[in-house]
Amino acid sequence: MKQWATLFVGLLLVLALVWNVDVEAVRDFGTIPSDESGWPDGAPTSSGSSTVIVRKPADESITTDIVLSDDDTLTFAIGASETWIVTFNLFVTAASVTPDINFDINVPSGATGNYGMSEIPALSGNGPEIGTTSASVPIDTSPGHIRISALIVNSTNAGNVTLQWRQTTSSADALTVKDNSYLIAHQVL
Repeated sequence: MKQWATLFVGLLLVLALVWNVDVEAVRDFGTIPSDESGWPDGAPTSSGSSTVIVRKPADESITTDIVLSDDDTLTFAIGASETWIVTFNLFVTAASVTPDINFDINVPSGATGNYGMSEIPALSGNGPEIGTTSASVPIDTSPGHIRISALIVNSTNAGNVTLQWRQTTSSADALTVKDNSYLIAHQVL
């Protein structure tokens, strides 16, 4: 029952973010990790709670970059021997149809898991195993929404789970993960 309540609070916070609602009543319902301001606003949070929400506070753009690199804010800490499910909700755009986008998830050494993704319109096929290959999504100049869901089973090394991304094809045209992209992670108890 506690897991359902935590999931419900997470869903309420996401809806509040989307609708720009005053969320004090929602936040008082449950404990959500946050930065010093009391709002989960892009600062990585530590484990110790069963739900982590991180919102991207600003656009992040890359050009001529085909090497996977960590996202500046879409990250959270996990402890040794913990299992987490995480969903990254990304709002992505590009200056042209050339760059497209590749993803992977950086996890602590020894962690395992799989992820899948969907885009509007939905992509077909299964997602790769975490850390083995990156997955590509076509992007154009219209803002798109991409959802990446993963299950991560950590080994004995605590560390961070971080979304990685890059251009599929090197291009001087900017590829941007927009502000208000976010992650929601739940520890599996």
